[in-house]
Amino acid sequence: MDSRVFLEVKDLTKTYPGVVANDQVSLSLEKGKMYALVGENGAGKSTLLKTIFGLNQPNSGEIILNGNLVRGNSPQKAIANGIGFVTQDLSLIPTFNPIENTAIQMDFSKGILLNLTESARKLKAKSVDLGFQIDFGKKTIQTPLEDCQKIEILRRLATSVRLLILDEPSSMLTPLEEAQMLASIRTLVDDCGLTVLFTTHKFENLLKYPHELIVMRKGRIVLSEQVETLCMKAIINAVTGEELREKSQAVAVVGKREPLLTIDNLTSEDDAGRLGLRNIDLHVHPGEIVGIVGTAFSGKDSLAKVILGISKVTEGSITFDSENITNQKTRHVLNKGISYIPKDLTVALAYDLSVAENLVLNRFYDEPFCRNFFLDIAAIEEAAERSVEKFNIITRSIHTPVSSLSGGNQRKVVVAREIGKDSKLLIAEDPTIGIDINTAQEVLNYLIEFRNRGCGVLLMSEDLDELMSIADVIHVLYEKEIVKTIPGAEATLETLGKYMLGWISDGKAFEV
Repeated sequence: MDSRVFLEVKDLTKTYPGVVANDQVSLSLEKGKMYALVGENGAGKSTLLKTIFGLNQPNSGEIILNGNLVRGNSPQKAIANGIGFVTQDLSLIPTFNPIENTAIQMDFSKGILLNLTESARKLKAKSVDLGFQIDFGKKTIQTPLEDCQKIEILRRLATSVRLLILDEPSSMLTPLEEAQMLASIRTLVDDCGLTVLFTTHKFENLLKYPHELIVMRKGRIVLSEQVETLCMKAIINAVTGEELREKSQAVAVVGKREPLLTIDNLTSEDDAGRLGLRNIDLHVHPGEIVGIVGTAFSGKDSLAKVILGISKVTEGSITFDSENITNQKTRHVLNKGISYIPKDLTVALAYDLSVAENLVLNRFYDEPFCRNFFLDIAAIEEAAERSVEKFNIITRSIHTPVSSLSGGNQRKVVVAREIGKDSKLLIAEDPTIGIDINTAQEVLNYLIEFRNRGCGVLLMSEDLDELMSIADVIHVLYEKEIVKTIPGAEATLETLGKYMLGWISDGKAFEV
């Protein structure tokens, strides 16, 4: 075995009932190199990473580490061998702060006591290396999802890790944060000899930071090349096996119709009683897509919560379809005709239920799924089959527990359910996170189709290119307020970025 190779996988196969997740996969990872692993949802990426880390046991094949065959692989053995793994699912203890979470899981201990001093030193050092700004005294339960994802990465790097595996590490980060993180990790790779293998569905940085690109399709590796030899068209063709699908045309149909949703001079607070939003005024008309952008602490994550009655409005009002819904119960608001695609899938899925049951999760009591107080199983299954086909949800069957699906396919289930409802307004928070490039475009097309039939869409997205491609108007939030409203056709990355970071407000420079 070449001494430059840290990890080698030979003819690895992993199957589940009715599914070949990895089909004779072979790859080599050299020391001091950064690898990007890409592919559509269900291509087998996460299964491969989990098998390397010992969370899965392969049916056949070998894993060789530093020239030694790994037998009976397990997470404990992988960690002991210098492998760190950040999964798509957060594993932080909710009542612990970042330092405590790092100490308890990274084995910085003195007898039975956690070595918080050493944990803090290493965590803060890596935070500086990556340019992450984290409140190390705040408990996980009080920390935004974006920062939780950063903490997961930092605490893996805080150990003597030699191979860092990242499964969708930037799914909750803004484009600027993602680029900064990947650039910093590339520096660690080049300067410290770290090996990195990461998966992503965001293609814009694939040609900038990794040394090599690995493409999986249907459980097999179909491309493994130096990045410098590739172009974006070749990558997309390898990932999808076809040309990129066309975008639908985004043409607003607002006319002179009255607003469907009106937020008037609204101020709100979060669960801890802190300021959530301040002096917010916006309208969503029938036949209009309204985009919302902002950084992690801008207040954009509070907007859906106040509309749905999850967070408290302290001043102002919210009117939907001519009814004041300010501080109404969530169930009442949703029943008025609002669909909601949350960023956090854990609040949208019942993981022990099947794909079919999740596809009608909040419509069990509606026709045609319920007749004379009894569930119509045939109607539920028929609707589920249509959604699985239309949204290309990769699953063994509609009766499979949704927990067994990949993260991207779980998100497709939520998107299919909410877009398929007979609603007047759709609130969507990053609906294409973790979804492959063609399906992401399909989702955007469905949003446009939803808008074109006279419904309203309120879209919060961290993908600025995506937002600019379909939004009719974009509101930029900074420090809990709307600081700029821009027609979608006039928005640019530079302009949006400057307002998001507080560099300018209505043409005037902020002091920074």
